[in-house]
Order: sequence, then C-alpha cells, then structure tokens
Amino acid sequence: MSMLQPSPNVLNAFGLRDPHLSPAPRGWGGGVLAGPIVLTPVADRARATWSARVRDTLDPSGIRIARPFRATDGRTIVGDWRADHYGPGALQNRPDEVIATSLRLHDVLATQERPRFLVGAPSSPWTEADYFSMADRAAFHPAGLELLRDYLPHGTGVDGGLRADIAAGVELYQQFADLREDIHAPAQVVHGDMLFGTLFAPGTAPLVPDIVPYWHNPAWAAGVVVVDALNWAGADADLPQRWRHLPEWPQQLLRAYLFRLGLHLVHRHSAASAYNKLLHTGVVIADLVADSSAAEPAVAAPAVLTAEPATESVTEPAAEPTVAIPSAVVAPAAVAPIEVPSTENTRDESEGSGTDLDISPEPTSWEDTAEFPEIADAWEGTPDTPAPADSELEAGENTTSPEHP
Repeated sequence: MSMLQPSPNVLNAFGLRDPHLSPAPRGWGGGVLAGPIVLTPVADRARATWSARVRDTLDPSGIRIARPFRATDGRTIVGDWRADHYGPGALQNRPDEVIATSLRLHDVLATQERPRFLVGAPSSPWTEADYFSMADRAAFHPAGLELLRDYLPHGTGVDGGLRADIAAGVELYQQFADLREDIHAPAQVVHGDMLFGTLFAPGTAPLVPDIVPYWHNPAWAAGVVVVDALNWAGADADLPQRWRHLPEWPQQLLRAYLFRLGLHLVHRHSAASAYNKLLHTGVVIADLVADSSAAEPAVAAPAVLTAEPATESVTEPAAEPTVAIPSAVVAPAAVAPIEVPSTENTRDESEGSGTDLDISPEPTSWEDTAEFPEIADAWEGTPDTPAPADSELEAGENTTSPEHP
C-alpha cells in the first residue's frame, strides 16, 4: 500500500521544510513521520480537534501523552492532517498493562465533559466514525439489533442475501443481547481503543498517541481491551477473570463484545474470516456472564479502580447457572464455523513451533484510515499461552483497509 502523504502546503503550514517522510510506527493511525513530528490523516475533524485540546494539557501519572504540534498560525488541523510530537514505542501484546494504563488515564479523564458529538444517533450519510457510534449505541439500547438491521450489508452473499458470517452474526448478536441486565456504574469520557492505542518502549512509561472518546464507565473500556486481545492477539482465556473486580464487569464486558460484534455486522470493510474469532471470544464472554449470574454476590468492588489485575481465584458457583448460555456458543466444537479462504499470513505448523493467528483484520477505530491492525502471532506457543511481556504485535499484509474518507 502506498503511503499517504501530506501536501507541500500542509507541510509548510506546520513549518516543516522539505522533511524526510517515512511511515510512522503502527499505533499512530496510519500517519507519516517527519523528523520529531507525526502527521496523521484526520477522519473526523470534531473528534480530532477535541483530542488535541484534551491531550494538550492532560497529565496522567505514569503515562506519556502525545502533545499536539501546532501550525504556525496555531491550528491543530490543516487540510485534514493533524500533527503530534513523536515519542518512542511500539504496539505490544501486553493487555493487562494496557488495562492498568487505561484505568490511570480514565482517572484524569473523569473531569471532562461529554462532547456534543457523542450525543444522539448518527445521521445519513454515515462517516467512518458513524459505524462505530451506531455499533456502540446498539450495544446499550434495548432494541439494539433493530437499530443495526437497516445497515446490514445486503447483497454481499449468495443470491443477493447476507454474507454467511453476517447472517450467523445477527442471530448470535440477539442471543448475547438477551443476556444483558441493567447497569448503573457512572459514565464518563473514556478511550475506546486502548489495545491498539498504547505504545511501549523500554525504560519509560506507556505512550498514548491519541484519545478515541466514548461515554461509558472505565470498566467498559477495559472490556474492549479484553475483547480485542481475545480476538486479535490470542490472549489467554483467563484474561477476563483477572479484571472481574471492576464495576459490573460481566455486563460491561458483554456490552464491549456486542460493540465489536455489531461493528462487524455493519462495517463495510468487515472480513468474513473475522467472524470465527468473534465467535470463539463469545464462548469466553458467555461463560463469564453465566458464572457471575450463578455465583453468590462477591465483596463489593472498591470505589477507586485499582491499576493492578485481581489474582485471587474465582469462587465456584454453588448451583447451575441461571442464565442460559446462547446455544451458538456453548463450546467451539458445537459450532459450524463459517468457512473462509485461507490468507497469505497463515503459516503451516511445519514451519515452526509457534501457531500464527490467521487474522483478517477488523477496524478497531475510526482513526484507522490508512491501515487497519492486522496482527500475526506475536510469540511462540499456542493461542492459549500468555505472551511474554515484551512481545510485539506484528503487522501482516493488510488486505481490508478502508479508504480514507
């Protein structure tokens, strides 16, 4: 894929005279590196302007925040490009540390007012951000699936119907939606794309290049990290259990899963091969929801979210679960997976002891305008083996990237 480049007028506006341009590391939204500055294409001006304003003064403990770099006239966006000060770091497969980072970040974001663009439903024609907004809204709405039906990609399957994974996903979505219960944890501004928006470098604090805002409890944002890690990074199935002390955790995690599943159903660049990964992640989510419903009430979660995962064992339920696990996700063996063609980054087991995660990437953020994360196996071992702390999330060839809107 050719690198998107800002025009000479944009470079001049930011005071960058004939800089050497190179692709920015992954995690910078498909931007380009111009010396110590990263220039990133803007998918949504309102959100980008908000993010720059907040990041300009945000000072969370133990986190580096990428500060905006202003044009010579003070603007943070010029010609659909924004500029930020570059900081070292790489995407790494460290979901527990990402969640801990998110909790510290959300502690200082709690005072931010709700942005106007997070209020109300998107209107036609949709922008890239609207796919995410609608999937998010549906995950919390009592009639969530009905909100999505008019936007399903009809005509993509056999005989002009729905693609097989979309048809199966619609049924799966409703089954999981039926497991929802009321939630009461307070909402605030949260960063909804932390796994692919937290960069690690040796000897320094994690770096957050951007803030992708949503209006939910921080436990929901942690749930999105868990769902993404299970889907794309081969996280171990115990990851959700380690954060069960977060407020209303099973229900927040359930809504995070519905958000990603709903996005798969409506996004024009969703990949059929991604459905099986969402399906297997659903097994883990359904088990946790069922266990939480069957167990006796646990000790109340602390009022202040901790920055470390819980390590004690899960209390075994004294009775059979009272919540019915959707029949489609009782166990992976009980499911007939959607057959999809193999991709080039699938490695034969004879090539090594590791098991590559055959990823056809899904969009995780509207900021992924030039590329979507496509994550190959980042460590040696099976998908059930936790990754070493320093393993990087590697990028494979991207075959389903959306065009920059």
